[in-house]
Amino acid sequence: MSPTLEVNGAVPKGAIFGLECFEVMIDDLKANHPIYKFVDDSTFFEIVNKDCPSTLQTSINQTVGWTEKNDTRLTAKKT
Repeated sequence: MSPTLEVNGAVPKGAIFGLECFEVMIDDLKANHPIYKFVDDSTFFEIVNKDCPSTLQTSINQTVGWTEKNDTRLTAKKT
């Protein structure tokens, strides 16, 4: 068995195996709210009643922590 080696690169945009790589990469992304994981995106949401404060910030903080831990980034314009 060969030793592991970190590769400084990425999957070419449009590569067929890129979808599978993304799915593997975000598999451990969790949130306190319902989460939808798309081919190249993830979304979580909350339904807020007027009598209950929003807790969406908790999931946002968890996601920011996850991105830092996994050396990835959020697209602020889409967030």
